[in-house]
Amino acid sequence: MLNSGVLHITLFNSNTQPVCERLIFIENDNKKTAISIEKPKEYFGNRKKITLKINVEDALKNNIPSKLSMTVKDLNISPENTKEENIKTWLLLNSDLRGKIKNPNYFFENENIRKRRYLLDLVMLTHGWRRFTWQEINTNQQNKQKFEAEKGIIISGKTLNMEAPYGIKSVPTRLTFIGKVYEQEPIQKSNNNGEYSYGPFLFFDSIPVLVEARINNFQSNEIKDRKILIIPNTFEEVAKLPLKSNNEGEKRPKNDVDSYLKFQKYLEDIKNQFKQSDYILDEVVVNSKLKNLEDIREENMNARASYGFATNRFDVTKHNYGSNSALQLFNSILGVRVINDSLIITRQPNERPLLMLDENPIDVSDLSLISASEISFIDVLTGGDALMLSSNGAVISMYSKQGGGFNSKRKVKRKPGIIDYIASGFYTAKEFYAPDHINGFEEQTKADIRTTLHWAPNIVIDGKKAVEISFFTSDADSKYVIEVQGITTSGIPLYQTTEITVD
Repeated sequence: MLNSGVLHITLFNSNTQPVCERLIFIENDNKKTAISIEKPKEYFGNRKKITLKINVEDALKNNIPSKLSMTVKDLNISPENTKEENIKTWLLLNSDLRGKIKNPNYFFENENIRKRRYLLDLVMLTHGWRRFTWQEINTNQQNKQKFEAEKGIIISGKTLNMEAPYGIKSVPTRLTFIGKVYEQEPIQKSNNNGEYSYGPFLFFDSIPVLVEARINNFQSNEIKDRKILIIPNTFEEVAKLPLKSNNEGEKRPKNDVDSYLKFQKYLEDIKNQFKQSDYILDEVVVNSKLKNLEDIREENMNARASYGFATNRFDVTKHNYGSNSALQLFNSILGVRVINDSLIITRQPNERPLLMLDENPIDVSDLSLISASEISFIDVLTGGDALMLSSNGAVISMYSKQGGGFNSKRKVKRKPGIIDYIASGFYTAKEFYAPDHINGFEEQTKADIRTTLHWAPNIVIDGKKAVEISFFTSDADSKYVIEVQGITTSGIPLYQTTEITVD
């Protein structure tokens, strides 16, 4: 049994050449599904709570599992056009036809009108379907998708030789995530094109990453083994969405302009009400002792360190080390010795100290890649002072000037054999502002001038019972449209609207 939508019928000759074709729109009454919006009444006062019951039912009133979204917006600001595009008209009509069908929802809102069926059939006759060619279908040719479906975040790049012969080089690579949880991916070798790829990963917002490469292996501490340039793919091509632009000769309806001017006057009145309720406060005199620069510097360093004050602290900003590496700094710190590119605390020579940059663990070999001018101060912690960061009783904690170390938002730094940068994850959706005029104190003292009363982007209908959605009306007296659209788990698109009045 066919689903509702555009059906393409083509007649072929004996040589599999198309002779004629015809588009037909299928309307399957047995698979009709609709959204039901149950509201307690039609009229509501200002700042009143409204609870709607949303459900999806078939022709036999059976509940159908679906995923929906809902918006409630002011009709004076955004006048409703019931014939505009929505998810149902796009999936069933416009996405399959060449060109653009104006007022597509006209063909779906009044299904029992015979004229509608006749006009819809004329649309099928005048719009051809040309999303593919028959030659490709007959030869089983398939175009490769330019943008494949994402399974997660891929962290990738290239490895290049920094010495002659210059060019791409296949070498071992290693990926490390640096944050609250220190995780390291297994070592993998870049391919013959010098390309490495890790993932897919699932994380949101952003996360600091460290990518390393060695010519031979990661057991080698030789500087020459790090002569690899790593170029990460930090910018991926993004599919561009078509922008809807107004035609030059198209003018906005006068009703839209009047609604806009009316709303702007309403905002101005609200602004004037706030000006009238201003209060002039009495003068308050605050006395404080002026701190010198050394006290301010000490407070800033204590604030940077999670453990606060350190008895053995070396302030790098008081000295000038030029372009030396950070390893040279330890020759000036009491109680610390540099022996064969290793750090030893003289009071605990048998314990290898934990080395940290901005409280993130790093390797001693990384010090040669960090400039001394990037370091702000260094704390040497032993005994009980070190227990907060390590259990071995010895910690050397370094803090960078820019703050954040590998977690900082600095640009990608390309150094031999190692880079660190911020990898962008999936977008973290923000919660839509929804005031509570019953329990919210701040909401009761401020004017509510929302034009969109509610937005619920993810309503899940489980097929067992209706879902209740609650929101509050605003201070604006107007008509509001409740617009619900989505799709069933079997792929049937849905769209429904209703109105309420706030007075």
